[in-house]
Amino acid sequence: MQLITTDTGWRLSMDEGYIGRLEIDFRLGFHLADKTEWFRLWIESPCRIREGNKITALVPNSAMTLAPALALFNAKVTDISFEKTGQLALHLKDGRSVEVDPDEQYEAWEISSDTLGGILTCPPGGDLSLFKTT
Repeated sequence: MQLITTDTGWRLSMDEGYIGRLEIDFRLGFHLADKTEWFRLWIESPCRIREGNKITALVPNSAMTLAPALALFNAKVTDISFEKTGQLALHLKDGRSVEVDPDEQYEAWEISSDTLGGILTCPPGGDLSLFKTT
């Protein structure tokens, strides 16, 4: 896994990345891995799966909307991009993506990773916050 700076934010590039586990509570959780590292992505706000022009809405605290997320299990991941504004996109090798916009009232998402050196979050209203753990 490699952290790359872009003009609008950052991208976590993955080498043979995949979604190894899904978790559902009041959030939608993805446990991801590549050749070097396991890490977690938690989505706490409404998000969407984009497949070409087709968009499927997911609402993490409404379990009935999350069935389409099951099709993401074991999907190959190329990278995760996060913008300075707080927007996040999990890009899959088959062209699908999971996209999350900032939430005005709640933390929209968080990623924990050794490569990041802690927990990266999108706080209420957008932006990014990094909580160092190492």
